[in-house]
Amino acid sequence: YKPPDSPYLAMVQRRISNEWHVPTISQPMEAVISFRLAKSGYISGVEIEQSSGNEYFDLAAKRAVLSASPLPAFPPEMEGEQINTHLRFSNDAWKVP
Repeated sequence: YKPPDSPYLAMVQRRISNEWHVPTISQPMEAVISFRLAKSGYISGVEIEQSSGNEYFDLAAKRAVLSASPLPAFPPEMEGEQINTHLRFSNDAWKVP
């Protein structure tokens, strides 16, 4: 696991991590959630990119991303109007793929 190079993206990960309430499921689960992050800090286009096979788990991961919005606006050194990204959620740890 390698943390993001950008302090802003590291902060985005922390904010979403703080919203991640891991469902109590006895077997290992993993889901990948994709989303768009606008320059203003608003999150949109939240989708399940890779399902865990458990709808409750997938929705909890999606909810973690949605609950973190809005985030702080992009810092001046970040170019572009938006970024498309994704996060991997699991019931032991979560990380960027």
